[in-house]
Amino acid sequence: MAQLALRLRNFIEECRTRDEGISSIEYGLMAVGIALVMGAAAIGVGDQLESLFSNIETALTP
Repeated sequence: MAQLALRLRNFIEECRTRDEGISSIEYGLMAVGIALVMGAAAIGVGDQLESLFSNIETALTP
């Protein structure tokens, strides 16, 4: 049990001192931000397309 606690402590200390993990977290946050922006844009474009096709349907209906 003591070995497991020591290994866990060493792993946590290694993660705290490494710089590579920080950049991967930053890339992950950027990816989430981009996905949120793309989702919001898709919702906006979807509403505009729905309005456009509705107008076309109205114009084509006799």
